[in-house]
Amino acid sequence: MVEYPKLSWLRELINASEKNLPLHMDSFNELLTKIIDLSRKYPLCNHCLGRLIAKFGVELSNFERGLMLKTLIGIILYEKYREGSISRDEFKTIAVNLGDPLT
Repeated sequence: MVEYPKLSWLRELINASEKNLPLHMDSFNELLTKIIDLSRKYPLCNHCLGRLIAKFGVELSNFERGLMLKTLIGIILYEKYREGSISRDEFKTIAVNLGDPLT
């Protein structure tokens, strides 16, 4: 069983989602950055990722929101790889941990 680090930022995001607070771009960029950082070490499924922003998607399932996040992260990672700010091995590790549609 994989042990995940204590994620206070995750609890804060879920609380904000449950209270229907607006998601600002700074918060969203921070979320994407933290997901990328976590995916360097842990596999993350679509459902779990989608739950992070459950209240911010209209008529979407957690799976669909997670797939959307992964697709967006894939675009960001590709740009970082092209710029040379992440290595091929790092790109591959993150892609494998995020799974479809990146693998």
